[in-house]
Amino acid sequence: MPPGIRIANADGPGNLIMIVDDDEGVRIITEMILVQEGYRVVCAETGAQALEFIDKLGDRVALVFLDFVMPGMHCAWTLQGLRKAVPGLPIVIVSGYTANSTLERLVNETGSGFIPKPLARHKLLHSIRSALGEFSARR
Repeated sequence: MPPGIRIANADGPGNLIMIVDDDEGVRIITEMILVQEGYRVVCAETGAQALEFIDKLGDRVALVFLDFVMPGMHCAWTLQGLRKAVPGLPIVIVSGYTANSTLERLVNETGSGFIPKPLARHKLLHSIRSALGEFSARR
């Protein structure tokens, strides 16, 4: 793995998943759940950091969980940059704002998944397995 990027469970058997969320608690809990399931995990605090990481990791990242509301770079711009770097990359948007027309439009227009906050373990794992199954079929 590229230097300067911390990968939790770096030697684990599972796919590499990126979590992009400005909330440290969300990152820690989500990482813990994924590591317990055998996934390797990289966490980014901002959209800009996510783009920096995807430039270095490329298609080694199998899936991204992307927070809808973060300071700095908007979710839509981050999503666009991630998909430009890795076309077809499965992205699941995460948000506590479930009744939001901008969120709904973004999910529909980009073919991204969606999971509401707070993250329930079973929904998180289901969305991963669903997205990775679809992604594997496209590769």
